[in-house]
Amino acid sequence: MMLLGAIPYEAIESFNPDGDEHYNKPHLYCHFDFGGQPYEKLYYGEQIQLFDDAPYYFTEIADYKKPGFFKRLKWRFQKR
Repeated sequence: MMLLGAIPYEAIESFNPDGDEHYNKPHLYCHFDFGGQPYEKLYYGEQIQLFDDAPYYFTEIADYKKPGFFKRLKWRFQKR
């Protein structure tokens, strides 16, 4: 299970398949239109592969709800 973000096609400005000098993987350049982030939705998903040669895909398990300010603050100080 992992946290996944859904970026709508309309938010993608451009695509660079070659990467750059720091990170040679493909880059997506997006508009940050959703509360300062490019993700329209955050959710927990599971990676699935039907058979050995098939590509992976992700299924949605549960919505992600950002913890409130005080929970985040409490977590931050517990880590010390």
